[in-house]
Amino acid sequence: VPYECKRKYNIQRNEEKLRQLDLLSFKFPKQVKAPVTLKRKIWSPKSPTQLGPSRKSARLAGMKPPDYTQEHILKDVSTSGRERERKVKNPRLSFEEISDIASDSASSILEYLRQPAVKSEKHSISKSNTVIENLSKFTATVKSISKVCKSRISAIAIHPGNKLLIAAGSKWGEVGLFMPGESKTTVRLEVEDNLIAGCKFSANKLYTSCYAGSIRMFDANTLQFDQIHADGSSFFRGMSQKDDTSLYIAGSHGHVLNIDVRTHQVAGKYPESPDATQYGSLWNVDCNKFDDNLFVTSSNNATVALWDARSAKAPTKIYTNHSKTVASAAFDPISGKKLLTTAYDDTIRILDVSNKTNVREIKKISHCNQTGRWLTKFQANWHPASEELFVVGSMAQPRRVEVYNIDGSMELTMSNENLGSVLSILEFHQSGNALVGANSSGYCYVFSNMM
Repeated sequence: VPYECKRKYNIQRNEEKLRQLDLLSFKFPKQVKAPVTLKRKIWSPKSPTQLGPSRKSARLAGMKPPDYTQEHILKDVSTSGRERERKVKNPRLSFEEISDIASDSASSILEYLRQPAVKSEKHSISKSNTVIENLSKFTATVKSISKVCKSRISAIAIHPGNKLLIAAGSKWGEVGLFMPGESKTTVRLEVEDNLIAGCKFSANKLYTSCYAGSIRMFDANTLQFDQIHADGSSFFRGMSQKDDTSLYIAGSHGHVLNIDVRTHQVAGKYPESPDATQYGSLWNVDCNKFDDNLFVTSSNNATVALWDARSAKAPTKIYTNHSKTVASAAFDPISGKKLLTTAYDDTIRILDVSNKTNVREIKKISHCNQTGRWLTKFQANWHPASEELFVVGSMAQPRRVEVYNIDGSMELTMSNENLGSVLSILEFHQSGNALVGANSSGYCYVFSNMM
């Protein structure tokens, strides 16, 4: 075979060259390994370890559990490791100092905030069928979904202007600004080191409340996030506005603060002597837009309280039919005579509050509100054009947003191929043309028929 002949010829030729160089008899010297010396282990007796007392079950031992009062519970919550250690932030924070991008890159958002405050036209009162038909056309596209915060979103607010601008507060003190659309601009501000529990736009300013006990105001003209009130002994949660001059804040000691945003002074405190054992730790506050003196609070002691701003001694009426924490309570946007409450006892209730001293239950709706530790609690919200329809998040699969009628019937479910998580917080734009939902991964979803 030609190949075999060529191979043998090459072998002979190579051997001839090695023979000429006298390399066939060459052998590499063997490498001698150094002997390995093993170190002898010296035995030494171990010091005896002292064993502590073993843990025993108090329940199996027949011991009674301790009698915790409301003060003990609040103390345990405030000193537990569930929240990060409080850090004091500067009273004045500049945009460049706390923003993840330069102000030039956020020019579309900042320029919009600098414009004179022009509120969009409110949605006219519509029949339920018309509202449902409009909501059925809402979709969430890739352009209207964005990661606004790094951690769980705990509060959202929508600018009342013609353009859609969303503010979201997170568990670890971030405030994200999101303007959906073609450019999809997102700005993230490191405002606090603790949970942002409330966000509110007013006259082109953004207000936030925090578990660190501070209330801040962002002004796009000065690019400053200023602290307008601070109380290190209290957590601040939900907030509401009666008008552009006053801000109502729910506190963890069972009190509501009325802050004048012009002077940054406390204009009222309800009650005058806070008592957390009686009113619990407040989660939410909402002002009635048809009665300047009426506002409502919800609490972790399963109560809903109606307050008259002219009397700071005690609420005019306390509703006690809930059995667990009431996460939210909101007046209807049409007449202000109905109240929508969401509680951890797996119920949503519609109350008649036309008589301030006699709250009457209209409907009790069973709804799974067991969001657990890692999700923000559900907070049902009214549609701005109806006093009969409201939206709420859902734990059901596939993930969705549920639209209910006050008679207890589920009118519509809103789902999307891009929606794969629970939307705990839902907020309508006051025009009714967009619905914003937020989840515990820091994402905002905008459902609309305009994009």
